[in-house]
Amino acid sequence: MNGEGIKEIERLVEEAQTVDVDGVKFTARNLKPVQDRTEIDSIELSTLTGLKDYVIANIEGWDEEAMFIVVKGFDEVDLMLAADMKTKIRQHPVRVKLDKHGKTFPFGQFLEVDNFIILISTLFEETEDLVKIRQYVSRLTITDSIDTADDGISQSANIKRGVSGALADTTLAPLGLKLKPWRTFVEVDQPESSFVFRMKLTGDKIPLCAILESDGGAWKAAAAKSIKEWLENNIKEVDVIA
Repeated sequence: MNGEGIKEIERLVEEAQTVDVDGVKFTARNLKPVQDRTEIDSIELSTLTGLKDYVIANIEGWDEEAMFIVVKGFDEVDLMLAADMKTKIRQHPVRVKLDKHGKTFPFGQFLEVDNFIILISTLFEETEDLVKIRQYVSRLTITDSIDTADDGISQSANIKRGVSGALADTTLAPLGLKLKPWRTFVEVDQPESSFVFRMKLTGDKIPLCAILESDGGAWKAAAAKSIKEWLENNIKEVDVIA
């Protein structure tokens, strides 16, 4: 081995040496700090109750003053630890994410009456407008012939029963609805927002029904506020940021 090779080995050995200064490791050359980038793996939960149980149990023995909760949106909450000033790492030991496998209402899609009734009955909180629209749509399932009229404010359905059509019943469906679909964590009150109800007929006069969102996404901010309030009421030991 020539002299240049030996010098290179000596340089590498020197740079690999470390010096401990007040608990912080530095390289021997120019005293550059050696950063420990080890991060804690996050625990993933799907409920706010699970987060509450974790904080109260405090199995890890975290300093409560170093813990805080960040509401990132209607579907995600993080438990954070204050940043380590030496490593510059901010740990988030727990992440709560809304279960994406849970069924949600297919807004904007026209559905057959029976399927529409099932979905609004199972995927919404009970409200006055929900009862009204369910009663209205249920009447459409027992008809022989249906014609619709639309004035831009409401839709009416002229329902004829029997072959002769002698019995006729015209019912009115409101366009605007105030509803509470299940869209955020189950522990909080689901945000109420505005929707538009629409009907259309297929070629064989079978009615299809749809609900369309009309609040511009304002419900997401309302959901985040409700989550923050729930956390503050149930996890008093930790600050909540939203």
